Amino acid sequence: MQQLKINKNIPASASYDWFKLAFITFREMPLQFIALTFGQIVTMVICSYLRIGGLVSPMFIAGFADLASQVDTQKRNGVINTFKKLLLNKNLILLMLINLFCSLLSLVLLLVDLGNSASLAQKIFISVVLIVFMVTVNMAMWISPVICAFNNIGPLAAMRLSLKVGLYNLLTWFLYAVLLSAIVVVLGIGVMALISQMIKIGYGFEFGLLILGCVILSILSLIFYSIVNIASYHIYKDAFLIEHV
Repeated sequence: MQQLKINKNIPASASYDWFKLAFITFREMPLQFIALTFGQIVTMVICSYLRIGGLVSPMFIAGFADLASQVDTQKRNGVINTFKKLLLNKNLILLMLINLFCSLLSLVLLLVDLGNSASLAQKIFISVVLIVFMVTVNMAMWISPVICAFNNIGPLAAMRLSLKVGLYNLLTWFLYAVLLSAIVVVLGIGVMALISQMIKIGYGFEFGLLILGCVILSILSLIFYSIVNIASYHIYKDAFLIEHV
């Protein structure tokens, strides 16, 4: 465990650099990272169906960070040993439960029905409360799984540190979120457009090309989501001026 001192001046350019560094890390263990991403997606789909999607996210973020650390230090322990260790981390387990609670609370706020009798001011107030709550939670959960994974720090303290990093570096955090959202939207639109064309065209040569396009976009999506998860490790290092974990 290292003494954590918050970097209050992370440059805005870091929002791009994190993706670049994550890609460099990804190239060292591409199959492991893609397999872990696929496992994450499957697990999230199942847990979301059971309304507990928020439970597993911190564990996977910590898992990616630990694997990225193994690349950094050239000490390869493997995916299975990584999760064996993380499952014994009580602070990370508590963070998972907190994230689940926050996810369920966000869902409740989204489903709040004020009825036709509610004034415009009341509706705006609820919307503002929801936005502030979700932004605060996202910022607090930003790198808190990584903090818990590498330090003997409780979940609430880790969330507080993550929140402080985001607030001190608000512009960088915002640019990172915008860049991340833009790439997700582009990939999503690409996949949906290809599927739409497949439905219109029917079977044939062009249909085969569209299937190939969907496969390529799906692989690119797996790579991108791997990079996003790996980026949390590099954000953690920048946030606390750590050279090696």
